[in-house]
Amino acid sequence: MKILATSDLHNTNPDTLLPFVSSFDCMIIAGDILPSGCYGHYNQNAKLYLEGPFRSWCKKIAKPIFLIAGNHDLYLVDESHKIAWAENVTYLRDTAVTYNGLKIYGTPWCHWHDANKHNKRAGLFEVSNETLNDKFSMIPAGVDILILHENPHLHKAERDKLGLKKFSK
Repeated sequence: MKILATSDLHNTNPDTLLPFVSSFDCMIIAGDILPSGCYGHYNQNAKLYLEGPFRSWCKKIAKPIFLIAGNHDLYLVDESHKIAWAENVTYLRDTAVTYNGLKIYGTPWCHWHDANKHNKRAGLFEVSNETLNDKFSMIPAGVDILILHENPHLHKAERDKLGLKKFSK
């Protein structure tokens, strides 16, 4: 199986990926799908974007898309914000699905970035190191494809600085 994996679309026109899609079986988007004008937690533009242009673009892909939120996808933090995803999209938030016999698990959580400490738009998927360890401990065994908006194999010095345990499942 061939997988097209990407992340951090932000203000990129996703149509630039269309020429590559035909040679892949499915697509993974590892967070930060919203354009910068939609970062607000209660920003209704986010819903309009996700159910409008982004949904239309996903339909053009016409292949399975597995995606998670990223630290800038604030609208998706509130689970009461229901999105009418395209039929070929599976949104993963601490959940797993099976596709072609492969177990795919996705989680949006990432460590708090110091650069964001004064940024009121900083991501609410950014959590303390203790919480991140708890979130990562929920990842089930037997996952074939793990979708994160975080690097699970940081260098030891970086892990120690952040207080993170080594990801080892």
